[in-house]
Amino acid sequence: MNKHDDNERIYLSTYILHKDNRVRLPKTIENNLGVVPGETYFDVFYDAKRKELILKKSDKESVGNKK
Repeated sequence: MNKHDDNERIYLSTYILHKDNRVRLPKTIENNLGVVPGETYFDVFYDAKRKELILKKSDKESVGNKK
């Protein structure tokens, strides 16, 4: 496990940005966060100082859970 400042971060893998701007997420994200491909939303943040993208599982309802 690598530590970055006060936050613990776990390196999962490196992926290429596809030509249509998609990024493939590691399977471990699906397994560990309980997300469903095509249904779960992520909030996307950009840390300009560190040049980092951060994905956070959104509080917004999954597509399949809407009533």
